[in-house]
Amino acid sequence: MMKSTALIPLALLSYVLFPSAAAQAQKKVAPTAAAAAETNRAEGKPTVLNGIRETTLPNGLTILTKEVHAAPVVYFSVYYRVGSVNEQVGQTGMSHLMEHMMFKGTKSRGPGVISSTLQTNGADFNASTYFDRTEYHETLASDRLETAMQIESDRMVNSLYDEKQHQKEMSVVRSEYEAGENNPGEALYKAVRLAAYQVHPYRWETIGFRSDIENFTRDEMYAYYKNYYTPNNATVVIVGDIDTAKAIAMVTKYFGSIPSHPVAEHFITPEPAQEGERRVTVSRAGTTPQILIGYHIPGVMNPDRYAVDVLETVLSGGRTFGRQRQRYGPTRSRPLHPWRLRAARPHQPRAGEGAAGRGGEGKDDADLGRGTDPRGQSGRGRSCLWRRIGHRTGKPVGRKRHARRLALRRILPAKPA
Repeated sequence: MMKSTALIPLALLSYVLFPSAAAQAQKKVAPTAAAAAETNRAEGKPTVLNGIRETTLPNGLTILTKEVHAAPVVYFSVYYRVGSVNEQVGQTGMSHLMEHMMFKGTKSRGPGVISSTLQTNGADFNASTYFDRTEYHETLASDRLETAMQIESDRMVNSLYDEKQHQKEMSVVRSEYEAGENNPGEALYKAVRLAAYQVHPYRWETIGFRSDIENFTRDEMYAYYKNYYTPNNATVVIVGDIDTAKAIAMVTKYFGSIPSHPVAEHFITPEPAQEGERRVTVSRAGTTPQILIGYHIPGVMNPDRYAVDVLETVLSGGRTFGRQRQRYGPTRSRPLHPWRLRAARPHQPRAGEGAAGRGGEGKDDADLGRGTDPRGQSGRGRSCLWRRIGHRTGKPVGRKRHARRLALRRILPAKPA
């Protein structure tokens, strides 16, 4: 019998990061540029920050553009502010299945036509769904940019959601779900999410629960699509070999006439603060135990997230796991993903959003390590992790590892009892 264990301690954030002289000098300039961008945004003018131009059309569509003329190629994508966090119990996985359905035909393009058209034009294309967003993207020759815009503007409002196609794609997504169920590591990760979040919709994964995938209806999904897929809930991103003025004019041509509407959102229950360590044990058939340790960390808008980015490299790359491999055999460690478990604090709604909460601005959790232990010494492996954490947080390091020490001391607590 294989047992997989996860620890979810409460992190203590207490140390101060002292930026370098270069970083301090940069801070003196950055607020001015950011303030100017905010002023222009408030006045409805295009803003430029770090070489990225932001333009907003009258229907609320946001456009981000950046010219890069290294090659005659352009990246075009449309991001929608909808993901699994917008789902309710009984609808989990709807955002992801809806992403699949967006390739299954519009009023003017039959099933398969969108994919075949992009393939004919040499595009590298795909889509993805996550907790807070869904995106569709194409990378193609810059002289084919208009083709991508035609397709994306069409399926923003004209996708059909045929019932037969819905049943086919439901089977595809269900197969994806079953593949995850056959992966012990994924099973452990699902258990960790459910323990880390007690009430917030971040507790389920983007793919959702099987019973929901099989039972929500085509009409429910179509209503969900018509609510969230609107210009004022979308952002177009264009990067590559473009003329900015011409690209914005092209976006206006294809997207500017699409009417917008208020997005109806339900209230999202904020996650209560975690008051102590939580442990989860998943027992399944097999002989290889796995360990996953996670911590609460700051939200994406918190300056401490820079330290978390450093921590990701510290604990998941280079020689970090060298001693562990030597001592316990060829373990397989999982990189740190500070974005894997998301924030769940109340959201202050934007103008026109009503009282619905989104989450996403508060405290996150980080998946700090997941690894297999082929020798069955999961207890010793866990002790090794704690010793490594204690070593890095308590022992002075050289100049080259200064960022490592700062990152670890800011994020990781002492070993729990």
